[in-house]
Amino acid sequence: MEQVPINTNSKPKKGLLITLVILSVIFFLGCTVLGYLYYIKYNAYKNLTNENQNLTSGQKTANEKLQKQLATANKDKTTLQKENKNLEDESAAKTGKINQAKTYNDFFKYLNQVVAAHPDFTGFTQAEYEEGRTLAQATGNNDFVDTVDAAWNNTEVDPATRMISVWQAIAAGIENSLK
Repeated sequence: MEQVPINTNSKPKKGLLITLVILSVIFFLGCTVLGYLYYIKYNAYKNLTNENQNLTSGQKTANEKLQKQLATANKDKTTLQKENKNLEDESAAKTGKINQAKTYNDFFKYLNQVVAAHPDFTGFTQAEYEEGRTLAQATGNNDFVDTVDAAWNNTEVDPATRMISVWQAIAAGIENSLK
């Protein structure tokens, strides 16, 4: 049999080959891991970009909706302010009318006190007349004041007739005040 010469150089080639295989496997695994990490980061970035676009479009939609609501609210506010002003004016006018009617009522109450003190329509005093005239002037109705003056000064007419004319003027004043 022939002897094959032993190649002493093959051991280092075998070691080099094993080292290269191990390094290739490590390199391949490293590339695979890095590729996987890149894929994960790419998908995360893509999802984040999509979510940002969705939020941006949602924000635009929400802003447009809020602008419309704000415009409607401002329009409603203006309308309500006008209505409120009209109601305040109406209330002030009615309060003025009620206050004027109250001045007639105050005169009426005073007149009833005077008539109760003088049931026969005689013996009225100048102080009672002046107090009654002051209350009549508080109504702001000069015709009413003239009616009170005529009832006091025109003694030729029956006292009951004079009182009736004053009561009628009071009723007319109250009625006109509340129109």
